[in-house]
Amino acid sequence: MGNSVFLRATFLIGALLYGHAPCVEAQTADEQDIRALAQNLVAAYNAKDIQTIMSFYVPDKNLVVFDVTPPLEFVGFKTYTKAYEDFYAAFPGPITVEASDLSVTASGTLG
Repeated sequence: MGNSVFLRATFLIGALLYGHAPCVEAQTADEQDIRALAQNLVAAYNAKDIQTIMSFYVPDKNLVVFDVTPPLEFVGFKTYTKAYEDFYAAFPGPITVEASDLSVTASGTLG
């Protein structure tokens, strides 16, 4: 009887563990590309590379950005570039930015 209980318990534990196997999220090539873009943007922020940062934005007067620093609304590529120049000038030392808890989903042309 003791051997039968042991076998049943082992089977039950095995079944439970099998049902809760670690979930590994498969990523599409698009999702990997988006993650790479995010990593490049973070690297540009940390390097204070305004040219690379601004390459993520539309390069004309149609750009409208709402940000956390006054004036809060920036209209035009040149205006927002100047805001980055002023921001980095105000912080002459190193800056560390990181992306945490990034969730990426891509489907077709939407990401």
